[in-house]
Amino acid sequence: MDTITAVLDGHAARRPFLLRCVFTPPWGIRLADHATLGLVVVAAGTVVVSGIDHAPVRLGPGDVLITAAAADLDLTDAETSEVDAVVEPGQVCRTLPGRPPVTFLGPGHTDWGNDPAGSTVLLTATWELPGQVSGRLVGSLPPGTVIRTHRADTADTAAGADRSGRSDGSAGSDGELPALLRLLATEMAATSPGRTAVLDRLADLVLIAALRHHWQRPGATVPTWWQAQEDPVLGPALAAMSADPAAEWSVASLAATAHVSRATLSRRFAAVLGTSPMAHLRRWRLDLAADRLRHSTDPVGAVAAAAGFSDPFAFSTAFRREFGRSPRDYRSAGPADAPRISGPARARPSGTP
Repeated sequence: MDTITAVLDGHAARRPFLLRCVFTPPWGIRLADHATLGLVVVAAGTVVVSGIDHAPVRLGPGDVLITAAAADLDLTDAETSEVDAVVEPGQVCRTLPGRPPVTFLGPGHTDWGNDPAGSTVLLTATWELPGQVSGRLVGSLPPGTVIRTHRADTADTAAGADRSGRSDGSAGSDGELPALLRLLATEMAATSPGRTAVLDRLADLVLIAALRHHWQRPGATVPTWWQAQEDPVLGPALAAMSADPAAEWSVASLAATAHVSRATLSRRFAAVLGTSPMAHLRRWRLDLAADRLRHSTDPVGAVAAAAGFSDPFAFSTAFRREFGRSPRDYRSAGPADAPRISGPARARPSGTP
């Protein structure tokens, strides 16, 4: 279980909230839902994305926008159009006073907009994923990232993200991501049995494919945790400790999973992740435990055991050292506390050692 799998399938995971947005110009909506992760796919028409202190970005059919870190973004048909409605926390969709109504179109509460026959169609998905493990993923993304699939030009970074003008490339017209987008658009417009289950899984697939494209393009600035999972030495060791965090791992047993010596594994951990194998394992276990405390009612002792701590007192001591409070206090504080971004914050261009 790698980081993305842990985020989408772990204790903090929630089903994505999906909407098919249909508009006739002029129109404008503000994404202010503070979701952990969001996805906007342009199925038809054009969209202008505006964020704080950054030039607007125009999207066309097949373009994908990934939002992260609770960014507030405006989506409009033109730079001069005003915002008509706001998507608020809890996925509450509200028309602003004095503006034309934006409402749910038809049964099912999955189509939303100002005209069921509108020329602009957006497919949106949001994930509420509060937690320490998700902090690794969210902390690696700018507030808004555009991936273009409809033509071979550059992608933009929206809403105050990377302002260096970096290229995000094109996903091409016949790759994994475009094929998934076509399937998502077809299923969003369908009414067949099983639609909700299919859409949930498709949304996860599209998000993963978009992230893969984003970080696997030539010259990408890759988060260290992503780079480590693709590393031939670190990858097997990380996969082993993620699959069974409670196992009695040692540097020797982790090195054996990668068929390298203990010294080689330790050097590689230090070079890529800036830490030792056992320190990384300890941090991973504590992150998993923190998410389980917040999103389950399991006794603290059971949480400790599942995270690989046989001694509850040792677990409490390690947890307090990492998070500044006891496991019980952490649980009672509730999800309002922002997760700290675990792991090194460094990122490197792809292909660097």
